[in-house]
Amino acid sequence: MHQGFVIRSIIDVPGWRSFCYFDWPVEVHGNCPICDERLQVVVAIVSQSTNERLHVGTCPLCGLTTYIQKPTASALASFYARDWMGETLHQALVKAGQLRKEITVQLEGNADLSDPVLEVGCGYGGQVHLWQQLGFTDINGVEACPVRAEAVRQVYGVRVYDGDFCDPELVPDRHYNMILASHVLEHCLDPVAFVRRCFAIQRPGGTLVLSLPNFYAEPSMGVVMFAPHQYSFTAMALERLLNKCGYIIERIDKSQQLQVVARKNVEVGLGLAELNRDVVLDNGNLGLAVKKLLFGLGLVQDDQRYLTWRKHIDGAVHSPSWHEDAIAQQAVDLLPRRILIDNIRERLTNAPIEIQFEGRIQLFCK
Repeated sequence: MHQGFVIRSIIDVPGWRSFCYFDWPVEVHGNCPICDERLQVVVAIVSQSTNERLHVGTCPLCGLTTYIQKPTASALASFYARDWMGETLHQALVKAGQLRKEITVQLEGNADLSDPVLEVGCGYGGQVHLWQQLGFTDINGVEACPVRAEAVRQVYGVRVYDGDFCDPELVPDRHYNMILASHVLEHCLDPVAFVRRCFAIQRPGGTLVLSLPNFYAEPSMGVVMFAPHQYSFTAMALERLLNKCGYIIERIDKSQQLQVVARKNVEVGLGLAELNRDVVLDNGNLGLAVKKLLFGLGLVQDDQRYLTWRKHIDGAVHSPSWHEDAIAQQAVDLLPRRILIDNIRERLTNAPIEIQFEGRIQLFCK
């Protein structure tokens, strides 16, 4: 199976921006960080006018899908610290204040409200405020952007560390009872280092709560052309990651997004858990990845072919999912976030899917 497209022009991307990916310094990461298996290329993104080549690879064991050429750690840290949102402190303070809301959820079990809790990627403080409403008294946060971190400190009066969570010097080893990270893990260069850092600072039996996009429900655009998402996880990849790093999964939701509650295993030390490698390599992960990505890369509207995100009535933005009958959506549902593409006349690589840029390779970010 070989499919190809040429991106001719970016028509309109309100609220988003495109940039040349190779303006970032990049490094090659050819193996799955979870399974240490060689990634198999499913998408090649190439420039017709330069030697730029960006590859999207899938792990044949767990289905983790990722860019093989990744920005360096310093480049990504700089992006999140200054460029991700690019707001002033006043703007961040306004957003943080707007997130105040009455508590709408109840705690499960009998939690000790004096136990230290930590949110990694606390943003503007919405979860922090919910914890305060629940009565927690030792609330801590980590935020990569210093401006947003300061806004949460001022609005909610909690301790927030700004910087790279994986830096062992950033967050003290306080043995947190609960650690929460919502839509953070897919942005990290090293997901294994992220979860191991959680393990190192969490008390035995503590709870780790993660939520992140589900590869099989994520827009193809989000996997192939949204630069901040360095990884796209399958449920199998997430389960393997947590087991490898010493966590026992208590429950996992595998619907539109992956949501998992895991417990730090008191019977194993950091790094002692081993993956079960008794897996047949040809387990269908590669074929499923190609099928899913192709489904979202070929929508035809008015005899034009578009890569597109669609906006649902709840405000969520998706492209057609490969396992859903979504092609019949009306044109009114299409956002103006569109890229005009043509079929490739000549395939230049052996990748199942190839996307060609007439100029330099451009990806999206906010």
